[in-house]
Amino acid sequence: MSQPISPNSLIGDYTIISKVGEGGMGEVWRACDTKLGRDVAIKVLPAAFSSDVGRLRRFEQEAQAAGALNHPNILVIYHIGNHDGSPYIASEFLEGETLRDLLDGHPLPQRKALDYALQLAVGLAAAHEKGIVHRDIKPENIFITNDGRLKILDFGLAKLSPSYEELAAQTDIPTRKVNTDPGTVMGTLGCMSPEQLKGKIADHRSDIFSFGAILYEMLSGKRAFRRDSTAETMSAILREEPPDLSETNRTVSPALERIVRRCLEKNPAQRFHSTSDLAFAIEALSSPSLHPGESVEPVAVSTTSHVASSRPGWLGYSVAAVALIGLMAMSFSAFRYLSPKTPIASIVRFPILLPEKTTYVTDVEDHNLSISPDGRQLAFIGESEGQRRIYVRSLDQVTARALQGTDRAYSPFWSPDSHSIAFFADGKLKRIEASGGPVQTICEMTPRDTTGTWGADGTILFPNYDFVQGQGVLYQVNSAGGKPTPFLNQGDIDPLWVSFLPDSRNFLFYGRRKNRERDGIYAGTVGSNDTKQIATVPRTRVEYAAPGYLIFVREGSIVAQPFDAKGLSVSGEPKLLVEQIPYFDPTGFSEFSVSDTGVLVYQADNSLAKLAWFDRGGHELGRIGSPDRFQSARLSPDGKQMAVAVSGAQSSSADIWIYDLNGGRNRFVSEPTDDSNPIWSPDGRRIAYFGSTGKSTLRIKDVSDASGTGESPIPEGFIGPTDWSRDGRYLIYDLNDPTVQRDLWILPLGGTQKPFPFLQTKASEWDAKFSPNGRFVVFNSDESGTDEVYVSRFDKPSEKIRVSSAGGIQPHWRPDGRELFYISAAGEMMAVAFAGDAEAPKLGTPTALFPATELKDYDVVAPDGQRFLVVTGTESQSAPIHVMLNWETLLRVK
Repeated sequence: MSQPISPNSLIGDYTIISKVGEGGMGEVWRACDTKLGRDVAIKVLPAAFSSDVGRLRRFEQEAQAAGALNHPNILVIYHIGNHDGSPYIASEFLEGETLRDLLDGHPLPQRKALDYALQLAVGLAAAHEKGIVHRDIKPENIFITNDGRLKILDFGLAKLSPSYEELAAQTDIPTRKVNTDPGTVMGTLGCMSPEQLKGKIADHRSDIFSFGAILYEMLSGKRAFRRDSTAETMSAILREEPPDLSETNRTVSPALERIVRRCLEKNPAQRFHSTSDLAFAIEALSSPSLHPGESVEPVAVSTTSHVASSRPGWLGYSVAAVALIGLMAMSFSAFRYLSPKTPIASIVRFPILLPEKTTYVTDVEDHNLSISPDGRQLAFIGESEGQRRIYVRSLDQVTARALQGTDRAYSPFWSPDSHSIAFFADGKLKRIEASGGPVQTICEMTPRDTTGTWGADGTILFPNYDFVQGQGVLYQVNSAGGKPTPFLNQGDIDPLWVSFLPDSRNFLFYGRRKNRERDGIYAGTVGSNDTKQIATVPRTRVEYAAPGYLIFVREGSIVAQPFDAKGLSVSGEPKLLVEQIPYFDPTGFSEFSVSDTGVLVYQADNSLAKLAWFDRGGHELGRIGSPDRFQSARLSPDGKQMAVAVSGAQSSSADIWIYDLNGGRNRFVSEPTDDSNPIWSPDGRRIAYFGSTGKSTLRIKDVSDASGTGESPIPEGFIGPTDWSRDGRYLIYDLNDPTVQRDLWILPLGGTQKPFPFLQTKASEWDAKFSPNGRFVVFNSDESGTDEVYVSRFDKPSEKIRVSSAGGIQPHWRPDGRELFYISAAGEMMAVAFAGDAEAPKLGTPTALFPATELKDYDVVAPDGQRFLVVTGTESQSAPIHVMLNWETLLRVK
């Protein structure tokens, strides 16, 4: 550099504060980001080294490798630049200490060691699944923050290779060769693998060996292969085994020692074949549900030599592990009842990995997750390329298969023999064999989101709502087909979430009463209007579980309460099974299902998200605040504030907050139920939103109003505003009438304020946005059978033109009106050039910008479309479903 770095000097947009340290790869400085006002770490290659081609290549590679990753256990890279001829990296600034400093020759408590080991394995798995091998994993490159978060540092020796996903697609993303020729030794002695010492090509299994050496040291306080000289240390790595952990730490369980030994195998083929497998094995050991002396060690033997999944996360565990767990699930009932004297079994939890590019579909009035009565198969609703179908996953298999013919399905439920699945679609109740085949229609029904249950005698029950009579009704129909017969139409009770009891004559349901004090769990009898209240609890789904429990949700968590199925009575207090799953209190929605054999499946809470700025290439430019349960965010017209919908920890119902981009936030509206869909007025003085307090409807409130719920200019209904025209004259909103499909309506904000329909068809239309000049409207429609994006003139809405080429949702305009953006069915952010006059729009070819599979919501904030405000997952959302075995063990703990 022409000038030495010193405090208060500038490097790019960063003001240097102080020097943090230095090493073989450069100096590290603490600095302040002058644009975003946050502290960062600046790593600069010293000027004396800038002419060293090899060192410079390693430095650039560190930036490439780390910059390709976005994971909570890997150091976040914000920016890569060049200052006075020397490259630098700006990353997040960490406060804490390295694992080397933390160890200091002493072992860690086993629970702490397992915690750090799991975080390290998960972070490495994310890197490996991107085709990146670290090759220098050691305690000096592992940082523990003050809040206990582990961060992997220094990808300076990382070997970039095409990821398996890229190889399959035969992409031309460039890679870099980094001294991997035979005979070249790279890495740090002590944690190096045998193949690295021999100068052989090192893949992800080399990182696993280093991981094993680190875990050994965390548990024993001693380095696995340290000897008196370099030659002796190298010989030990190549030929010797480290001393047994039990010699230095008798508290280490045999199962944990086997994991360490397997990581340290000399032959790479005998180690864990992926860090996903390794993480799964550690997770099973570190589960807080295990009792002292109990452990579960899944046998994770992969059939390939690479990471099984191409997505971020550690959930792509192997065929053998899944087969073992599936076998446990299938044999659980016989084990439990035929061997009553067997010691209490350990609780086992494991995630279900979804098929590639498939998302799990939830809706607050459906039940889209169902385990078969025999506990062997799981049915769920997944969406891929804009099409939602039933997927079936056997617990002894690693993949789920889609059932053809189940398009637009929702609320699947099983036959008692576990051979067939009933479901709702297209205003009909249908059935299909779990193995596939033709779809049969059982009966016609009034279109409405609902659920069902199937009894041993072939009777199917499903609730519905009679909008003519204004009351809930329960219907029964034979599974072979026929006309539904209504019963339980008392007029003062609305039955929800029906579920048969073992006798297939009585059933459970949640009763929503006109007198809300009488809401609760009820029992009924097929064909009868008689009911019996079982428990007074807030709205919830409820199921019976053998040998005698009610499973339901209380305060957002799954609980079990003893229940006498013959006497129809509860006893004792509910006990916790699973903490905090997604829950929607207005309907009692929650996703769980329990088999006759005691297998419990549930939707995991993957609701934490981050607010961040992204550029057009999908690179994160900076974050706003800490992760939270963000649903949506809209920037104010002056760009100084954001209106953000945030759901609660115990409910998916949201409150609206206003964030000041200079710091701080204030709650804009907070009510007992849902408030969402914030939309700014063009002058920034008011916000329109959906409010469900009292009457569910569109509301408008002044930003300066510190209390109240604002005005309701239109009647009650499921009405969600989606945009406010730039001239301030109109609000456009979705009208979701359960008797018809979703339609688009306009609310004039002057004169009589009488709403009028913008677009009413037999299909559903939603999420409309005005063009900046007000002449056009972009919106979603499913008239083609898949969700697509369309644009039409404001004065001629029926003359629409399709924007998306193969499915699309969440359309937005560029602020200058020259582009449209949307999320494709394949999960990519798409851009389409737009030119429109008063007559007809002209559209370009959709172009993919960046992957957006974890993106929940976004707003286009730069006039030229170069900057986005996004709400996106903090980590992989690929495993929303979890399985729990032996849950009854929790109920035996005194």
